[in-house]
Amino acid sequence: FDVSGAQELVVEWAKEVADLQVVAAGFAVAAGLPAEALYAETQESNLSKINPATGCIDKDPSGKWIKGPGYAPPDLYGVLYAPDEAQLKPSGD
Repeated sequence: FDVSGAQELVVEWAKEVADLQVVAAGFAVAAGLPAEALYAETQESNLSKINPATGCIDKDPSGKWIKGPGYAPPDLYGVLYAPDEAQLKPSGD
């Protein structure tokens, strides 16, 4: 996007985004969560929302992303627990 005349605002946004990342990473470390693996699994799920016919993530009239035909929810249980325990995943997830 065009940042001419808005550099200070963009720098402020960048600072706030970086602060959010630091807080989230700190929380993950404090909780003993595998942040990088959780991020990768969630990102893979988000990318599965892409409509292969358009190469884009489609939106409904309100702007909400529509899950594409290849959508797969993130398997966070599988990331957090040993693969052999994945079949013990609680129902309803």
